[in-house]
Amino acid sequence: VSVTTKPAAPTSLSLNLVSQSSGTVSWQEVDVTWQVSKGATHYKIERYLKTNPIWAPIGSDVAIGYAQLYCGLYPTPSTVCPTLINKYTTVSDNTGVLENAEYCYQVKAWNSDGLYSVASTMQCIKTLSSNAPTLICPDTANGSCPALRSRQVDLVWSPAKCGLIVGQCNTPNGFEVELKEGEGLWINKAIIASPTATTFADAIGIQPDTYYTYRVRSYRLDINDNFASGINSSTWNQKGNVDSASADTTPPIFISDPTYGGASVNAVGGKVRLSTTTTTSGTGTNYSRISLVNPNILAGDFDVQVDYTLPNGQTTASKYDIYARIVLQFIPVEGGTIYYVYVERSISNLSGSYQNMYRGSLIAGSIVSDGYLPTSDTSGKIRITKNGDTMTMYALTNGEWYVLNSVKDPAFLSAARDLKITQNLVQGEAVTMTADIDNFKVNNKSAFSNQKTITTPAWSGSDETCH
Repeated sequence: VSVTTKPAAPTSLSLNLVSQSSGTVSWQEVDVTWQVSKGATHYKIERYLKTNPIWAPIGSDVAIGYAQLYCGLYPTPSTVCPTLINKYTTVSDNTGVLENAEYCYQVKAWNSDGLYSVASTMQCIKTLSSNAPTLICPDTANGSCPALRSRQVDLVWSPAKCGLIVGQCNTPNGFEVELKEGEGLWINKAIIASPTATTFADAIGIQPDTYYTYRVRSYRLDINDNFASGINSSTWNQKGNVDSASADTTPPIFISDPTYGGASVNAVGGKVRLSTTTTTSGTGTNYSRISLVNPNILAGDFDVQVDYTLPNGQTTASKYDIYARIVLQFIPVEGGTIYYVYVERSISNLSGSYQNMYRGSLIAGSIVSDGYLPTSDTSGKIRITKNGDTMTMYALTNGEWYVLNSVKDPAFLSAARDLKITQNLVQGEAVTMTADIDNFKVNNKSAFSNQKTITTPAWSGSDETCH
């Protein structure tokens, strides 16, 4: 008779945040401590980001032998610690830990007879926001700040510590300055492309005797892919699909079906070429796409954009066909509603008839939010930004960013799960679309600084400045 003995779950789980900064270096780690289980030889430490509650091990199982110590800590007794109990052990986690994020941990014990125990009690902890700048000026109470002027506001902030991903020294590429007039909405006032910038003089549109609030944050260009060397397999997955016929995920992607059409993904002239065809047969969808291998970089606020060109010009169709789309996926509750946010250059009937347009949309179950702009552009940019719980979709047309749609929802406080750049055609109509994709960029952003509010002084002739 064989009897297997599963070890008991680890007990007394606790977490401690350890951080250190010294001018240009900033890091944090989480120390995970628990009492060992009798009969266990190894332990699995699991973690999830609270906005993305899927348990995952933080590394290989750790080998820790069983022992008892006084108070679980000391080899000899004392007046304070006269009792033997199962010893405490600690493992440090600094693997890809994000700043300003809440993590939950659990531990499982293991032995070769009974395998894994049930999980310990879960514990959670929030990391620090290590790289948010500190806004110092404007401040009338701070004598070192520049004097207030009626038509200019001078900002000063402290140098940002590096590290958009805690545990790594990622110096930001620059800073964003945002402004709110009175009780209005925040607007982006300036992007300063310098990692060492600490000042900004706001002299455009500033009015005397007006109430302004400012804040600053850093940004980092984490992906800047111009596809000059082709489609990097460590960054991108590729797929083509001809519905009801075949799919292909092995580059180079090329499907040709005489009944239903084709799909291909190729590197052409330093760009990614998506090319898809349909025929009059079928009722499904054909698509060509690339998708990010590691969407974890989209855990916080971000700015995603890409260039597109239609080398064969635009076409006409009587179905919803998409030349190029950026689509993001959010799942705020595991197993719950999936939120899709996308911006695209497409042929759609949002206006009542099928026409070429830019479109920005949210779909979440029965929730649908759409915005569009008719266009004949054969090149441009499409873009999605995330700021807290707000997603905004843009198109660059006639040299200016046009806001197609902006949606606020608590679901967007979770991390994005997926990002794809895709081309979709609906079967049942003979259509060919080709789009070249280039200059894909992801800017990740720090938390905002503290806010500073001032009222500009009344106009004075001594403050006359031409702007």
